[in-house]
Amino acid sequence: MSTEFTSVDKVFRMELIEIIKFQIITHCFKSKISLNETDLNCLALLGFYGEIRLAEFCRVAVENELMGSVTAVNNCLARVEKSGIFIKKGAGKKLIFLNPELDIQTKGNILLNYKMVRIETDKSQANNKADSETTRFAGAVS
Repeated sequence: MSTEFTSVDKVFRMELIEIIKFQIITHCFKSKISLNETDLNCLALLGFYGEIRLAEFCRVAVENELMGSVTAVNNCLARVEKSGIFIKKGAGKKLIFLNPELDIQTKGNILLNYKMVRIETDKSQANNKADSETTRFAGAVS
């Protein structure tokens, strides 16, 4: 018995900062990590710059109008630090960079090739029909 799939190919060009954001969003979605837009932009900028001194990154973030103050950048980094998306190292933990274990591509030509699959079983088909009538997405308006 073979399994049939509906296959969808989507190809589009992105700027470097956008492709970094996409990879971070994908990791967060897969890992059930919540980020707000400011956190995402901060992490994408960090990915763009690579390993950088914390004070310099805060200055760059303010100069790029990502946030209004160095304190705001520090607060943002403190908020997302527990997620493990970035790492602090060195004397006094003054160097920061995206966690290399996430394999977020930030240099050169980048082609992301994600394959996501859902395999439906007979049991899941029956459950889906029942659930579709009674289940609503969180936050849905009736």
